[in-house]
Formats: sequence, structure tokens, C-alpha cells
Amino acid sequence: MMGSISQETGIIADTCFSYHPRELHMLTITTNTLGKSEISLIKDATKTESADQTALSSTDSQSVAVSEGVKVSLSTAGVSKSAAEGDPNRDIKDSNLPDNVKNTLIRIRELKQQIAERTAELQAVMADNSLSPQAKQVKVGSLQTMIAGLTAGLMTANSALEKASNSGVMTDDQVKQAAVLSMKS
Repeated sequence: MMGSISQETGIIADTCFSYHPRELHMLTITTNTLGKSEISLIKDATKTESADQTALSSTDSQSVAVSEGVKVSLSTAGVSKSAAEGDPNRDIKDSNLPDNVKNTLIRIRELKQQIAERTAELQAVMADNSLSPQAKQVKVGSLQTMIAGLTAGLMTANSALEKASNSGVMTDDQVKQAAVLSMKS
């Protein structure tokens, strides 16, 4: 955040806050005498920085949620309500597969859904002409990074499923069932 600029005297005093998920830093810059051309440059930089900061703040919350993960615990009432509304993973949970394979299949579906959502967001940002080129670049880069991370997670989950299928613990029918379930969305 930029501090105040006094045009009459050409003095700038600034306090910057740098947010990091675990720390808050404050940096105070002492006053300096500036010429009119320098004040003009600072005003332009402030506008650009403000637009970039807005773009960053809108994508930071998304990237933090993805990188740190979220664990949700439901009450028994919530679990029963969820079951009543229809569970998209009911077919996996009702299968006769080992629990670790069931969990892997559910994770694969979740990752596929998240990748589809982020891809749709990326396409929307690319088509949004109201964003400045810098803001668009920041959002696109952030979404591409998220998609890359989700894709890496999907590859890891698919690898775990393949390893479980080849381990000899599952029957041939279970291997086929796992393959069919992994292809469903």
C-alpha cells in the first residue's frame, strides 16, 4: 500500500505492510524530498500497484485454500442430510473395493472436478476484457499454477491406483471395477 504524497512540498512518507500467511511485516520509509517528475512517476506506480494488488488479493485466497488444504468435519445431522441429498461418490463407497482404493478413487474425482472448475475460471479470465493486461497476467498465472498443482495431484492419485491394482491384493473384477469408477466423473 502506498502512503500519502504531498504535491506542494514533494515529500513522501510511506508505511508498507507485507502480508505473509504466518507473519506481518511493517516497513517505514523515512521522508525524502522529491521533484515533480518523481511525484508523477510515483502516482503512476501507485495506480498500477493498486490494480495489481486487487488482482493478487482476489487470487491469493484461492491459492492459499488449495495449497494448504481444508479439512471439514460434518455432524451426524450433516452427514445424514448429505446422504439424503445424494452422494456423488455413493457408487465408490458401495463398491467391494479396499478402503484405500475407495479413498483414492474419491480423491481422483475431487481433483478432476477442481481441475474443471479452475479451467473454466481460466477461460473466463482470458475472455474478460475489463481486466488490465497486468491483472489478467497475474490471474492467469495464478490459475495456471493451481491447475498444474491439481494435475500433479491427479497424476499421483492415478499412480497410487495403478500401484494398488498391480499389487495383487485386488481381484481381476475389483481391478476392472476400479478402472471403470476412475473414469466416471
